[in-house]
Amino acid sequence: EAVLRARPDPDVALLLARLYDQRDDAERALAHLRRVVDTRPGNAEARKLLAKLERERAVERAFSKEATAHFVVKYRGTGDGEARRAILGALERLYWDIGTRLGHHPAEKIIVILYPEERFQEVTRTHEWVSGVFDGKIRLPAGSAGARTEPLDRLLAHEYTHAVVNTLGALQDG
Repeated sequence: EAVLRARPDPDVALLLARLYDQRDDAERALAHLRRVVDTRPGNAEARKLLAKLERERAVERAFSKEATAHFVVKYRGTGDGEARRAILGALERLYWDIGTRLGHHPAEKIIVILYPEERFQEVTRTHEWVSGVFDGKIRLPAGSAGARTEPLDRLLAHEYTHAVVNTLGALQDG
């Protein structure tokens, strides 16, 4: 933020937008992206990320949040509390199981978003057969998040492994 105040730089603003998005601070991410697009309308990367975050924000605006020590789950309405508790419990077990196996436990909370079935493909721009996505956040169609089952546990393990590997990769790059 201090660098941008001293000298506007679209690359720094884009980096900050990505960081704020990962921390689930859409307002700050969008503000940085809008400034980049306003000053550099030809910046395709900023325009693409801005469109993505605006799509997500439109769908997630009325979502509720529930948090544990290591995860934040976002969902629409009150929904099925038992299913959410099952997901949160499974994620916490995976945090320890997968983290121990890979030798890494992410320090930042992982965002998990449960979308209504009809909105999952709209937001993620994925095919109908996709049952989950990790793009910095774990995104699942709500139908895949029913009561705790073996397929749900496998799906959560798969997507959470992406999250752990992603944070490991970031550590290696830094």
